[in-house]
Amino acid sequence: MHFTFAARNTLYGVLDTPDAADGLHHELCELGFERAEILYGKAGLRELDEYGRYHGLLCRMTRVIQHLTREREFISQYAAQLHTGHLVMSIRNTGREHRAQLKDAFDRHGAHAVHHYGLLMVDILTP
Repeated sequence: MHFTFAARNTLYGVLDTPDAADGLHHELCELGFERAEILYGKAGLRELDEYGRYHGLLCRMTRVIQHLTREREFISQYAAQLHTGHLVMSIRNTGREHRAQLKDAFDRHGAHAVHHYGLLMVDILTP
């Protein structure tokens, strides 16, 4: 599940076109980051699950708690991007040692709203 306690050490970024997402995904695979996931359209909104409607009680409870924090802003930002036809790419299990390399790859493909989420912190890599 996206944006839950189990999904820490994850990097997210928004891409404007499917071609940009495909290009970034290909580059990430070449770099050895094969855990990339692309969220798009209604299926992506369901997977992101902004309000916790589709992933059970634990997700709903997590979203209620997140509503009290700044994390809600980030989740809503990604949901809004998906609503307007953009794509959101996520890569799980990214450590601090890979952030610069990942940021550069996202930048090369025009990504924005690139953030790394750790335990109790958000590192904004690209606004």
